[in-house]
Formats: sequence, structure tokens, C-alpha cells
Amino acid sequence: MFGIGFGEFMIFAVVLLIAVGPGRMPKLMKAVGKGLREFRKASDELRKQSGIDELMREDPAGLRQLQKDIQRTASGGAAAPPRKIPRLSSDDLVREQPPEGVDVVHARAQAIQRRTEKTMERRQARKEAAVAETMLASAGVSPAGSDADDTDDVEDAELVAGPVAREDDPDAMDDPGAGDAVDEAKEATS
Repeated sequence: MFGIGFGEFMIFAVVLLIAVGPGRMPKLMKAVGKGLREFRKASDELRKQSGIDELMREDPAGLRQLQKDIQRTASGGAAAPPRKIPRLSSDDLVREQPPEGVDVVHARAQAIQRRTEKTMERRQARKEAAVAETMLASAGVSPAGSDADDTDDVEDAELVAGPVAREDDPDAMDDPGAGDAVDEAKEATS
């Protein structure tokens, strides 16, 4: 009973006898018996009120029949006819079972999502920095702690004013107005 062996039950009884004492042991056992009877009576009453016994007898989901079919199949009897499973289209099948494996496809999608999120965060940070520098420049205040290199300044200016030619790009320097845009970007940050 309750996974307790005879030896364990005897140890429990001895400990109980020592803890309660031989004089109060009969009263304790009488109280425990009375409590168990009341608990059983209350649970029976609850089962009658809820109607769970009737539901278990009815078996609306057909679980008993399913159990019988499983037992019959396991014992070598005739199995119930198989259910018809709908076929997937070729596109759905490739989506469900990709050739390179589900884990690879999932990992690739997560990597693309992380890369996109990082790019968006960098763009947002650059836009905010460019707006702040523009506001400071228009107020005539030089930005404090602007120790960023010129390439960051040019990238910020690109976000605000569009593409700017870089001094280290020889093709861009052939454009006559390209140097002016770089000079303007440097002046805006200094």
C-alpha cells in the first residue's frame, strides 16, 4: 500500500508508538479511522454530485474501443482500418522537410533575423547621432567628446544628406562636387 513495504511499515509503527505513547495510541487510531471514513464519504458524495461515474461509464470519446483495438493489434488480431491522411503538396512538403534539414533552415533564418536587427539598431543609432550633431552645430555648440574618426562622421552625414564621396575612394574624387560634400561633413562635425 502506497509503495511501503512491511519493514518500513513496522518502523513507522514503532516511531508512532514512541512519539504518541501507548496510552493515547487507541484514541489516535480511532480518530484516524473516523477521518478516513469521513473523507471517503465526502469523496463519494462529490462523485455523485459531479456525475463523473456516469461519464466514465458512457465513454463518449470512444477510448475503450480504441484500447480494445490497440490490444487486438498488439496480440496479432486484425487492426482497425487506417485513417486517411491528407497528402501535402510539393511546396508544403519542401517547407516541412527542407533538403538541407530543418535545423539548418531554422538556424539560417535566425541568423538573418539577428543580422537585420543589428543593422537596424546601427542605422537608428547613426541617425540619432547625426540629428544630435546637426542640432548642436546649428546651435553653435561643438559636440563634446567627439573623438570618433572621420569615417563615422562621413557615414553620419550620409544618413542625413545622402551619399557622400570619401577621400579614400579614388573613383569618387573624380566627381567635381564630391570633395565639397566631404568638406561639409567634416565642418559639421568639428
